[in-house]
Amino acid sequence: MSRYEPKDGSAQGSRTTSITAQKDRLVLTVMLSLQRAVTEADVQAASRLGQFALRGANDADMQRKAVTCPWFDEGDLKKLFGGKPYKVQVHGENSCMALDKQSRVLLLSAMEARGGLSPDALRAGDCQTRDVPELDKDAKLSFACKSGNPRAETSFVENGLVIQLTWAAGVEPGEAEKTALIELAKSARELQAAR
Repeated sequence: MSRYEPKDGSAQGSRTTSITAQKDRLVLTVMLSLQRAVTEADVQAASRLGQFALRGANDADMQRKAVTCPWFDEGDLKKLFGGKPYKVQVHGENSCMALDKQSRVLLLSAMEARGGLSPDALRAGDCQTRDVPELDKDAKLSFACKSGNPRAETSFVENGLVIQLTWAAGVEPGEAEKTALIELAKSARELQAAR
C-alpha cells in the first residue's frame, strides 16, 4: 500500500490522505477526508478496510463483475469497436467503460432520474442533435459539439434511471459509429428494462 498526504500547511496536520493498493487486477483507493487532522489510528483503520476489500482480488465472481457491464451487449460492442479488441471496466454500480488500444472510449453512466435529472439536462447545449425515435420518443443523439472532445452521446430513461452513453474516439464519430452507438443504447435499454 502507498500513502499520499497533501501538504496543507496546517499546524494540526493534514485533514485528508489517500491510500492506494493493488492486488493482481484490482486497484483500490481509500480516501480519508475528515473535519479534523488524520491520525495514525485513522490510517490504520483505512488500511484494514483496504486489506479487507483486496481479499476479493482472486475471487472469480468479483473479477467477472469487474469486467461485465450489465448494460453492454457484447455483439453491439464489437460492432462499435469495429471488431477490434477492447476491454470493459466497471466502476461501481452505475458506471462502465469500454476502451481499446487506439484510445477509443465508450462511457456509460446510470443515474437516478430524480430532482429534474433528465436526458435533456445532461445534453450539452453546443452540440448538433437529431431525434432517435427508435430509442425513445424523446431521445436525441448529440454530436459535432463545439466544446470538449469529439464525441457522440445519447441517453434515455428506463426503470427510474437516466442512462447516458458517450462514444469518444479522438475524432468526430462517423455515421457508422453513431448507428452502432444507437444500437448499443437500444440493447442497453432492453437490458435495463429486464432488470
